[in-house]
Amino acid sequence: MSQLFINMYTVEQYEKMVSSSMHGLDDLGSLYLCESDGMADYATYTTLMLNITHLPTALISGLCLPKTCTNENMEWFNLATTDKINSLMESVQRRLGIFNFTD
Repeated sequence: MSQLFINMYTVEQYEKMVSSSMHGLDDLGSLYLCESDGMADYATYTTLMLNITHLPTALISGLCLPKTCTNENMEWFNLATTDKINSLMESVQRRLGIFNFTD
């Protein structure tokens, strides 16, 4: 997916998108910064909900993305990110012997 957007935007436009996106899990970023100062012409704000293994909760994060991002791009990113976080959580669970819901 990263190859899709190379050379489509200026460095300044990318910097604005990054600075108004999440900077950690469960960070909403800034809708206002994403869609202000002419950015609405090339960027859009969206939220991403990540379900975490074995926990009845989700982390909601905000992203400022190029308008050329499709729903398919977002679904791919959501699944890949959720998979990575779940793998990390499962690794921590095994290593520390916590949250073992299979017993």
